[in-house]
Amino acid sequence: MIIIGVDFHPEFQQIAWVDTDTGELQEKRLAHRQEAENFYRALAGKKVRWEWKPVDMHAGLNAC
Repeated sequence: MIIIGVDFHPEFQQIAWVDTDTGELQEKRLAHRQEAENFYRALAGKKVRWEWKPVDMHAGLNAC
């Protein structure tokens, strides 16, 4: 299974993922729409679990 964490920002998406079968861990910054579309299309047919938080929540937590 691939577990993906996504941090959404207005200008980009910061993505980190781990493949639980291989232990491979990667991180990527997607700054362009086409780059993001290609990344998500490559996941088609794979077992994926998503974790995400909107940028508003992130900013609110930092203010506490």
